[in-house]
Amino acid sequence: MEFESGIKLGKLTLIKYLGRNKHSKKVWLCQCECGNKVERVENNLKQSIKNEKPPHCGCSPNWKGQNKRFKDITGKTFGKLTVLKMSGKDKYSHNLWLCQCECGNRTITSTSALEQGKAQSCGCIRKEILLERSTTHNKSNDSLYRVYHRMIKRCTNKSNKDYNYYGGRGIEVCNEWLEDFINFYNWSIENGYRKGLTIDRINVNGNYEPSNCRWVTWEVQRNNKRNSIRVNYKGEMITLKQCAENLNVKYLFLYNQLVTKKIPLEEVIKNIGME
Repeated sequence: MEFESGIKLGKLTLIKYLGRNKHSKKVWLCQCECGNKVERVENNLKQSIKNEKPPHCGCSPNWKGQNKRFKDITGKTFGKLTVLKMSGKDKYSHNLWLCQCECGNRTITSTSALEQGKAQSCGCIRKEILLERSTTHNKSNDSLYRVYHRMIKRCTNKSNKDYNYYGGRGIEVCNEWLEDFINFYNWSIENGYRKGLTIDRINVNGNYEPSNCRWVTWEVQRNNKRNSIRVNYKGEMITLKQCAENLNVKYLFLYNQLVTKKIPLEEVIKNIGME
């Protein structure tokens, strides 16, 4: 039997010849009826057909004599994860599954990770544990802890009202602070924190980390946010605050249009009827 692209063998259709592997065996890229793409050795495909074991990607446990060890876990729940469908195999030929987490995210993981309890969420449980661990320092009622808690929420929680301005823009909290509140607490005390100050990122597009943060008054922070962003308005580079005043719109509205939604200034001006 001559192999060529387009031939269907069992549930697999040959897409492309990939050449020979390290054992000098011919290898084909195949498309399974379920949608997965897999690589198969030509001789193994021939042997499967000869033994009346129609080839597939591993998604069909009921083919005669084929893949008796396959376990379909579609629909089962492990921790916060519900298995939606099979998603191919990893480099060790272990089955991978697309899962829906209770928090709304989706993730891909293996059968063993799910059954052994190594994968119980998309990663959100770890964040919850880290945040809970922070309260063990008997500082959960400290005003500094409340600053810390809000900082993490706006960078990691998609449901937070400020997420689009922080985590949604790729701004993160460094691992040193994320993993233990006491690290953040010690840095704050050593760097001039006192009640009434706010944490300020020197580079407003940078992360929350020791080298990019300081404690300042609210007025200094407002100036930092407004003066660090400049736009070209009528051929002149002005601050975003000045531009908002010229257009007679709120600063946060203009910030959301230009920075968050990345709409060109010319289009924003047109939309508000200021041409």
